[in-house]
Amino acid sequence: MNKTVLKVRLTFTEPVLGTRPGDPELLKDYILDKARKKHPDLPPEMEEEEVKAMPAVDNAVDLKSTFFSRDNDGDPMLWDFMLKGFFKEACWALRRLPDTVSKKLKAYIKEIHGLVFAFPRKIKLNLPEGEKITMYERPLRAKTPQGERVSIARSEMIPAGTTCELKIHVLSPALIDAVMEWLDYGKYKGLCQFRTGSFGRFTYELLD
Repeated sequence: MNKTVLKVRLTFTEPVLGTRPGDPELLKDYILDKARKKHPDLPPEMEEEEVKAMPAVDNAVDLKSTFFSRDNDGDPMLWDFMLKGFFKEACWALRRLPDTVSKKLKAYIKEIHGLVFAFPRKIKLNLPEGEKITMYERPLRAKTPQGERVSIARSEMIPAGTTCELKIHVLSPALIDAVMEWLDYGKYKGLCQFRTGSFGRFTYELLD
């Protein structure tokens, strides 16, 4: 197998918002249930791992908020599959441009699923020295048959300057330039929640 391993450091240029619901029942009954329907062979231990990675909450406000998962040391982290999701979104967008590598990919979703992998499974987020996780609140507006409604979304937020390091295994040499192109796209639209509001943008560098 002609595998290429890219060691990458991401540096977030904008704050990042946590995505996992504080209510463990909501996580199990909605998010993980959707994952089971899409991937029926999802091992039960992986579901249990995601639930255990959530910080404990003990009040009604936190139950309705979103958080970052935590690694075994209690530090905030990203899951490997979040990078796959980002790659798919980046490729989908860049295929709209005539002069991109992504434009040349045909079954790009299958190629990302089967030939591009991020390691480790739990990607630790390293906050800048002296910085802490905070909470961010924002209004959500929705038009309903009864008129416009406004609710408040509340999420954990890590600051700009946070970094993470990971390895990207690319099993096909033909996809290396595409992966680099997707990473470049992170400066425009990044990871996690409220990406359309510029949250989660990042730059990257290749490490030796």
